[in-house]
Amino acid sequence: KKILKETPHHYLQRVRLEEAGRLLKNTDKPVGEVCNLVGFGDPASFCKLFKKSFSQTPSTYRKLS
Repeated sequence: KKILKETPHHYLQRVRLEEAGRLLKNTDKPVGEVCNLVGFGDPASFCKLFKKSFSQTPSTYRKLS
């Protein structure tokens, strides 16, 4: 935590969400599949965290990308 300025959990969460953003921009995979590919088991939790990080839902993010 001292080195990364974030907990290991938040680091992993951030990396997974960044990869989800990349997949949403560059593929046509459904949001639920992207959720599973990046390691989130619950689509509702994924969407909530994605919106918190990117200020928009995964579907909106994809449309605007």
